[in-house]
Amino acid sequence: MKRIFNYFFAIACAAMNAFNPSHAMQNDNGAVLDYSLKLSLSKDVIRINLENKSPVKMRIRKDALPSSLLIRGIQLYAFVDSEEFTPVPLFMPMGSNPELISILPGEHVLGEIKIKRILRNGCDILSVNPIIVFWLYSAKSDKNVLPASNGIFRIKREDVTCD
Repeated sequence: MKRIFNYFFAIACAAMNAFNPSHAMQNDNGAVLDYSLKLSLSKDVIRINLENKSPVKMRIRKDALPSSLLIRGIQLYAFVDSEEFTPVPLFMPMGSNPELISILPGEHVLGEIKIKRILRNGCDILSVNPIIVFWLYSAKSDKNVLPASNGIFRIKREDVTCD
């Protein structure tokens, strides 16, 4: 029962953090654009696929791409998949990259995040329990707003090469 409560609490916190009323409508900061974001695990990496589903060109900063670990990119929250549901510290770099990229309607931008880059002690944890990762993403630029989306995935020992 405690484990179910912990999952619910983590999802509720993530949902509250992801909700931003300014992303729900067109505003002075730009038009709300339709997009899809898919994350999948591959050996040692989280693969990310961002697709522009809107009829207009999407312009977004490089540091706001979902594969960016910088402050404008994806937000990740990790927990040990155990009764205690202990938070796992993640290494998130600092910095920015204001360079804009354009994504035409129907185009995809692919990216990846190396699991060992964000989970410095991941192999130690994974030798005992899997890690649950909640993710949140939204972005704003001068002309576009990408509304919040979120999800969850589980990293198991076999997903990471440990020496």
